[in-house]
Amino acid sequence: MSNKTEVDKIINQLEGIDGETMEYIVKELCMVEQLFKQTILTMSDAELNRMLDERKTAENSCESERAYHFISSHGDLMIDKDGNVLPQSDLSDWLLEIGKVDVEELIHYLQLNGFDGLDDGDVLEFGYWDKNGEYHKPHIGHRKDNFHNQDFRYTQIEEVITKTELWLNKYRTVVQRG
Repeated sequence: MSNKTEVDKIINQLEGIDGETMEYIVKELCMVEQLFKQTILTMSDAELNRMLDERKTAENSCESERAYHFISSHGDLMIDKDGNVLPQSDLSDWLLEIGKVDVEELIHYLQLNGFDGLDDGDVLEFGYWDKNGEYHKPHIGHRKDNFHNQDFRYTQIEEVITKTELWLNKYRTVVQRG
């Protein structure tokens, strides 16, 4: 360690600083990795396991609380990770009939396009069950024209659409949107 009195002065100046500011300082000094390694190496197994458990709890909490936002000219639809419509949705017209969004099919379609998991989007991107339990398939025309991997060639888009149609025919009893 260099000059102890200089270090003590700096520590006194930093006293009472919040965690976000300290994190910023550590990043600016390019010390994140070094501090992380030193911390891990000096931790007991019990401390390390507690920290890993904390991380899992935080990840699970964030995932279960995440709301997905879908936009439309008829309002904003908010759903949870299971496709349930959340009360903070602001809906009108046909969106009021949505009972549950088909998250499983939407994730399948996203994966066919090379995307990871669920994200926000447009209401035309998903299929759904109405409040009477009838299934309404996603708007395939919208997917073909707009909602696909922008790097795909036309033949790749057609292939994804075909796989989507086969999946829907196999796993869903479909009602056409009116």
